[in-house]
This record gives sequence, C-alpha cells and structure tokens, in this order.
Amino acid sequence: MEDMACGRAERKLFLSALDPGIGKTQTILAFLRAMLPSPDHQGVGVLAIFSRLEEVKRFAAALALKVGSESIHVITSKDDINAIGGCDDAESARVVVVTAQHLEWAWRRGGFLTKGIETYRGRPRLVKIHDETFLPGLTLTVGRDDIAALFGLVRPLSPLLASRLEEVFYRLKDWPDGGCLTMPNLTGCGVDIDVLLPSLGDASRDTMHALWLLSDRTVGVRRDGAWGQTAIHYKTTFPESWAPMLILDASGRVRATYDAMIEHRRNMVRLYSPPKDYANLKVHIWNRAAGKNTWAKYANDLTDGIAATIKAKPSERWLVVHHKPGGRIPDIKAKIGAKLAGHVPEGNVAFINWGAHMAINDYADYPNVILAGTLFYRTSQYEALHRLSADTPATMKDVSREDIKAIMEGEHKHLILQAGCRGNVRKSDGVGCGKMSLYVIASKATGIGEALPAIFPGCVVVNWQHNTAPTGHVATALKVVETWRADPARKVGDKLPFIDMAKALAIDASYFIKAVRKHPLFLERLSALPVVLAGGKTRLTHVLAVA
Repeated sequence: MEDMACGRAERKLFLSALDPGIGKTQTILAFLRAMLPSPDHQGVGVLAIFSRLEEVKRFAAALALKVGSESIHVITSKDDINAIGGCDDAESARVVVVTAQHLEWAWRRGGFLTKGIETYRGRPRLVKIHDETFLPGLTLTVGRDDIAALFGLVRPLSPLLASRLEEVFYRLKDWPDGGCLTMPNLTGCGVDIDVLLPSLGDASRDTMHALWLLSDRTVGVRRDGAWGQTAIHYKTTFPESWAPMLILDASGRVRATYDAMIEHRRNMVRLYSPPKDYANLKVHIWNRAAGKNTWAKYANDLTDGIAATIKAKPSERWLVVHHKPGGRIPDIKAKIGAKLAGHVPEGNVAFINWGAHMAINDYADYPNVILAGTLFYRTSQYEALHRLSADTPATMKDVSREDIKAIMEGEHKHLILQAGCRGNVRKSDGVGCGKMSLYVIASKATGIGEALPAIFPGCVVVNWQHNTAPTGHVATALKVVETWRADPARKVGDKLPFIDMAKALAIDASYFIKAVRKHPLFLERLSALPVVLAGGKTRLTHVLAVA
C-alpha cells in the first residue's frame, strides 16, 4: 500500500492470501489513517472495492470515525449506506468505497463508470484495494435449455431476435463436442438491450445478457453432461490501467483461478502471507453425497443426521450453511427446525444459505458450523473460469481435464474455507485459530475429505457417521459385499460385478443401479470398507477389493 501511495509499485496485481480473522481490514484502516493526513500524500486518492453491502457499510463507518466522513464517497445501491460518506462528489473524495457488483454492472454495460471512481481531482487513484474474490472479467456459459426459455419472452419484442436464438438452439444440438461455433449477430434485431433486459426474470436476464456479449463471436462448444451442448466463452472487463492493485482474498492460497492468472496472464504477484494454524479446529466429515439432487431425494435422511448432531450439544450455538430452497430443493431450515423443536433452545441455531456465506462476521463466536452439502457447478462453468483466468479463448487451444479438475477442486476449497470461517475459527489466538467444530457433508468421490488438511492446515479430521441404519435392498447389498470381502480366499484386485449382486438380491440389474448402486447410504457405508467402485471407460461395473 505504501508503494502504491508513493507511486513506486510495479504495474501488477498483488495477491495477499491472509486467512480470515488475521486483521486485513484493520490494517487497511490503520494505513489510511496514517496516509490521508500525510502532507507528502495530499494528492493521493484511494479506491476500496468490497464484495458485499455489509462490508462496505462496516468499512466506511469505521473509516469515517478515524478520518471523518467528509473525505469519503460511497457508491452502492442503498441510499442509507451511501449516506455514510460525507463527500457528495466522487471526484473530490480522497477515498471512494464501492461494491464489486457496481463495477461489474458498469463493465457489463460497456465500462461506463461513475465519474471519480478512477480519478481523484483529475489524477488516477494510486491506492486501489480489492477485498475478497477477484476475477478479471465475466464467464459466459449458455446451454440449449437456457436459450429455449427465452423464445416466448423475446418473440413479442423482436421476432427476428427470437428467430436467431432458435438458430443457435438448433445449431448447438448437433455441434461436435470440442468444436468452435460462430454466434449470430443479435445486436441488429431492432431491440435495444436496455429495453430487453428489464422485461426478463433474473435467470433469463443473465442468459440474454450473456448471449448479447457472445453476439458475432466464436465460442467453444462442450457436451455438458445432462444439459447437452453448451456455448463457452468469457469477457475480460478489468482495465489493465488499474494496476497496481492490492487484492485481499483468503481463498488466494486454495483457488486455481489465481494460479492460472499468474501463469498465463502474468500480471499477478503473490505476496508473502503468513499461514494460520488450525490445530484448534476439529473437522467432522460425513462421507455421503449432499448436492442439490441428493437433497431433493433424501432430505429426511440428511436432516435427521444434522438434527441428531445438534441435539447432542443443545446448549451450544450452531450455524448451518445450506442450499437455498426452490424448485426441487426443500426448505432445509424449516425441516431441521421442526426436528429440533422442544430439544434445542430457540435462537441457538442460525441458518444462512450458500451465496450469503461470504464476508459476514455475525457468527464469529459460534463454536459449531455445519456445511449441509456443498455447491457444485456444471463442467462448462469450471472450464469458463479457467479460460477467463488464463485468457485462453476456445479458438486458441483446448482446456485439459487436469486444468478443469484443478479449477473445480479449487472452487470446492474456496467455498469450504469461506463458509467454515464464518464461525469461531475465524478468530485468531496468536498464530492459531479459535476453537471450533466444523461438520462437512461430502461424498468421497468429490475429494473434499482428502482436501481438508490443505484447506485448514493443522486441523484434526474425524469421521462423522450418522446412525441411520441401511434397510431393504441397500442393507442386503452391503451384507453381500461384506461377506464377499471377508472370504479368506479374497485377494486384492478381485471383482464383484454389479450384475452378480443384483442376482443375489433377486432384482433387475437396471433397478439395482437405481435403487442400490446410486443410493447415498450404500456409498457412505461402502467407503468404510477396503473396496472401491470401478469399471470400464464409460461406466462403473463392479466392486474392487483394494486391501
């Protein structure tokens, strides 16, 4: 920050990956309190960018107490937060505090920023600080189902635009996986994007805007699992002229997006970030699937396990991070709450959904945090993240499976680190953290359990087994596997085919796959045995003895 203020910083992005609770915000406040009155730095302007409204409010209020509100201009969508800044003119304010969402909105619309964000009294703001997640632009992924949802909404406004969207829809269907497709021009269809977007819902608005940015561009096409062919591209929005800038992101040590920027864009430098010791954290891992699809099918099993765990320590406070209800996802908060009624004092359990788990300190003294599943994105979104970070368009080269896997694993680590650190673990005790128990539900296949020591260095990882007993075909299938594995003649590398298990259960092989092989409880209990699921190139076919 001093190098930026004195004009001697290299024109790079500087990444500080200090863990939550280290005191990044307090350091910024202390620095500004010293710099702003300095007679040698009177012409130096500051830009501070935050991800969430609450962070802007907290920072601007704290800064106003230290240096006076007349030096601050705040730009958000909330008038009451903007009022914290006592300077009405951004160009005249020593410090401009703004949300990343405001900048993204401006860049989506062509980069038209509020006057004074980039400059202070006609000169570029020398000190720029970006708190939390940083990406150099926007990822753009559009699937056929996304496009189909626009037809009826767009046609009344522009039949020509609807026709061109249909063209994309049908061309994508049979376009080869890994190929490149040039999108039609959507901007000359007689309707302005500013008229079009307000008439659409949130999801359709995002799709339409992505298509608008993809207009007349060559994009990559990928087979995206059950969603079919998907168009993939990105748009770099971050202006190179804004460097140097300091980025403060605790996830900087676990996200592969930063590695890709450093390696390929070569515009970022990692700062030394002293590690935090998580020896006071005990992580309980429940090895079973808990994505949105699993919650839609097995909400009762999952909420039974969570409720039973909370009931074991009813006098302590708990935070549950969960999927947002909607569609097939039930109201997880209501389901767990109903099972706790009469067992746990009201107010001891708080709930926040994924998406609201970032940069919030309201639960920093909670000794227990439960991550009721994790977020998973489509493969196309992970690829788009890599392409954006590495500045690699589809016309240049393919993205390897290893690169996509690295991005996916990095995003998993990022989500778990940020959500877990909403609780007492974010506090610092010397080089250590506050004492806390973290409960994570994730299947073994995700690799999340193995990644926990890297996410929280020094933590203790233990199994968190819910006591739901397998029943029916699942229980019988597990007995078949256990009997087979206990045979003294069994050797490492021996196989137990699914078709043989189905015969032992006297059920059809296809029904076995649906009712047993994919059942979370079967997979959870199987993970405790010295066996793995294995198969050929395209599908799993048998249980394999590994020890």
